[in-house]
Amino acid sequence: MKEIKKIQLIKLAAKLRRPQFVNVLDDLIDFSGLPENSVLQHIIASGLKVRNELKFVNPKGEHVEAELKLFYRCCREYLFLNAYREAWSMFDRVKFKGPILDFAGGMGNDSVWLFKQGYDVDYFEISIIQKDFMRFRIWKNNLKINIVNDFRKYNTILLRDVIEHVPDYNKLLTNLSGYLNPGGLILEQTPWNTDKRSSPLHFREKTPLKKVFKDLYFTNIANGVWRKNG
Repeated sequence: MKEIKKIQLIKLAAKLRRPQFVNVLDDLIDFSGLPENSVLQHIIASGLKVRNELKFVNPKGEHVEAELKLFYRCCREYLFLNAYREAWSMFDRVKFKGPILDFAGGMGNDSVWLFKQGYDVDYFEISIIQKDFMRFRIWKNNLKINIVNDFRKYNTILLRDVIEHVPDYNKLLTNLSGYLNPGGLILEQTPWNTDKRSSPLHFREKTPLKKVFKDLYFTNIANGVWRKNG
């Protein structure tokens, strides 16, 4: 059993050191002060720990949205859960331009990847610990990525695994569309997985996403790619 676990850790470390993960493992080791195997074990266990913590918090009732927001801000395990996400393959399939807003950018792998490709990137995140980690990455690697609370005008907005976590995504998209230049793109990936055993933080699709975008005068130009008309 121990040998299997050791092999699993070796394979995970090798994967996380691929270029698409933009040095996230070594940055996480330096940020946390934990040895490599300990960080890898945290990453492997993070999904179950997030579900267990949410079950313990059990947000419900009229304040569920505020409770969830607080959960996202404070949940330490998201730091490890989101490490296991390589730079978005969408970047190789779509032509887009900056400035770019990486909305709810998590560990910042997409932001770091795009900056290294020469893009002007703003990073936004409500998770306190992930935002702290991003500050550390910027300092350690001398990255000129802006961590923002207020938005400017953008030519591209990234919404990767975001919308399914938002109860009122119509309001979110309405607000964000105001920061997008005419002809600008929203790139979204929205897995509507509502199996509460595996994805307890996901909501169901109420108003079809296609209708929301259409009502906001967007045109669907590819799978997950929406262009603002005007």
